[in-house]
Amino acid sequence: MKTITHLSRNSLIIFVGLVLLFLLNCSEDPSSPQKEDEDPIPQDIVTIGKEGGTIEKGDFTITIPAGAFNGDYDISVIEVVDDGAFGENTVSSSYKIMGLPTKHSFPLKVAMKYKGELEGENYLGIGHYIHNKITKDSSLVHDLFIASDSSGYLTSTIPVISQANPLYKFSEEVDEFDVFVKFISSYTSSRSQHFKIVYPIFIADHFAKIAEVFENAYTIVFEGFQISSLHNYDERQTEVFIYSSGVAIDNKVEQDLSLTFYVSQQDILNQTFNEIQVGAVQGLFRSDYLLETENDWISFSIYSWIEDLISDSPNYKYPLGFIEHGMESVMGFNTTNTEYNNLYSHGNGMSAVFKYLYNTKDISDNRYLELYEIGDIYKNDLDLNIMTRLLISVEPPVNEWWPDYYKKLVNNELFELPNDYFINKANAEWTANTGSDLTKTFNSTDVGTYRDLSAKVFEINLNYTDYDNTQNLSFKINGQNNSADLSLILFSIKNNKLEYIAIDHDSEYELKDLDSYMGNQPKQLLAMVVNSNITTDDYLGQSEIDLTIKVSPKIEPPTCSFDPSLYDQCQISLWVLAEKQTTNENGTTTEQGTLIYNTQIIEGSFDGNTFTGIFESESVRDTISVTLNENMNMVESLTRSGVEENTEWKIYWEKGYTAKDIPLNCDSKNKFETKGLDVCSKISEIIYNYTTPIYSTTLTDFSCEEVSSIVVEFSKK
Repeated sequence: MKTITHLSRNSLIIFVGLVLLFLLNCSEDPSSPQKEDEDPIPQDIVTIGKEGGTIEKGDFTITIPAGAFNGDYDISVIEVVDDGAFGENTVSSSYKIMGLPTKHSFPLKVAMKYKGELEGENYLGIGHYIHNKITKDSSLVHDLFIASDSSGYLTSTIPVISQANPLYKFSEEVDEFDVFVKFISSYTSSRSQHFKIVYPIFIADHFAKIAEVFENAYTIVFEGFQISSLHNYDERQTEVFIYSSGVAIDNKVEQDLSLTFYVSQQDILNQTFNEIQVGAVQGLFRSDYLLETENDWISFSIYSWIEDLISDSPNYKYPLGFIEHGMESVMGFNTTNTEYNNLYSHGNGMSAVFKYLYNTKDISDNRYLELYEIGDIYKNDLDLNIMTRLLISVEPPVNEWWPDYYKKLVNNELFELPNDYFINKANAEWTANTGSDLTKTFNSTDVGTYRDLSAKVFEINLNYTDYDNTQNLSFKINGQNNSADLSLILFSIKNNKLEYIAIDHDSEYELKDLDSYMGNQPKQLLAMVVNSNITTDDYLGQSEIDLTIKVSPKIEPPTCSFDPSLYDQCQISLWVLAEKQTTNENGTTTEQGTLIYNTQIIEGSFDGNTFTGIFESESVRDTISVTLNENMNMVESLTRSGVEENTEWKIYWEKGYTAKDIPLNCDSKNKFETKGLDVCSKISEIIYNYTTPIYSTTLTDFSCEEVSSIVVEFSKK
């Protein structure tokens, strides 16, 4: 099995596709470190057939034994400028060999005169171009093979290309290929418990730290993820090779189970061991590159999330590639397009799901997913159903934690994304420019259907100048199954930054007192509609869902005015429909009925435009606070807090509510009131807790009808 692993985050930005070999295919690339059309050296062509032969160029010789080729091939050799991958450890010239057959039966012997003194172990570097299907470019990478010293020359072989030794991967049409060859020296090797580490002699002092990094990676992958049974891991053939700098390097494969990591010596000298640790875990985790299925985005996703799991860098914010593809999990489990780039991008975007599942704990303090369970998902990558079954098995149910996942993702509780990331990614935008533009509906015709476990994002701008705080913002979600498993998440937008407001799982939600969230900022919000429905086993079902946003009409205050100096008493009452939940030794029951809250006439006084009154008796305490607006024709805020207690019977009854924007009745001039369906828009909270030794009753919800009312009436003793 073959793995390409370059352990530097900076270089991974360039060579991220190389890390995942099954995304790549090698193609014949006419370019070289020295452009052929600029190369002054003649390209001598030598035809080599079944009988074999030798080609010499300067101090370079390649020998093809008899029977190695199955026909005649035109071979040419040119000297090229060294690409610098091995720095001062390169001890020979660099040559490009062109026209070699993709299939040859025996190793090809290479000899080259070396420069300077040899020390330690010597290697032949065989370079070839690999095409990255993700970035659409090609990179020169190297395989390394042990070399021997022979009378001033270093010798080695270009091995036989076979299925067991996949040195290069070609499309079926390619019959010939080009390679770059050079020799390196001054290396040594040592073993840790599970790895052979090959490194320049001058960095020998760092061997212990390098070994620690890779042994930690071994523990995480094979004891944490528990995926060794998948890889048939053979530690005797696993190497860590330290190269100079600059170029991502391919692995060396001598047998099907060999695995080689390449680490930049500059990263070691700079002690960027965190990045090396990330790459080591990722490389061991993805050391089996034989899976090429439409569901392989799952492996990409876990692979990407590993960076978050391992990284302890103070500069770390999110996994490599997430910023480009972070909306993929918002779009749902879309794997119908099996193009490589789709698998890569979808996997990167879904990495946030694995972070959420690993970082979140249930009420028993257990992670939603443990490492070994994530390893199980990877091992069963060929079948998306294991992901389906596992997500459904998580506690709490998926329709509860999936909206919470989106809330944490958008609220930057998972990764540190740019402040305006989701604002710029909104599916649609509504800007209300006038007071008459009060309703907007986003339906599936406009924004597309919702996949199972997906969401859509909407930007809302209340841009008109006469908006005031008497207006509320209501949201109504309507789906094919009405409101089943649909949720709404709201954020305010302040200075192009999101601030979380609320998450609601009902079909209708009303946002009151917008100024308390926005202050003097422009009235901007981000709404996220979450579809937690699962309509098909593969999570690829689709639902038509509509979102209607409505701004309530502006409340015009009465033209009359109230004189607070005439009154020193107040009585308030509330009448709504209530849903109560009663719990006793037999369980819990729910009942619906009318809730009528009346106070006694309470004495008090005005301090400016605020009336405060308290009623107390042996078993009852009622406190009210009523604040009027400056024009004395509107109750800006109302709070009632009451307690009744019978200590003999051990009965305790807590009751109260808060409300706002109740207009003065000009026909009475001492009464502020609102009636009908509009009452619920005035109420912020109702408290009802009734407790006895044998049962307790709590208010769970309330609603309004035509006879509902809220009344504040002042009087004089």
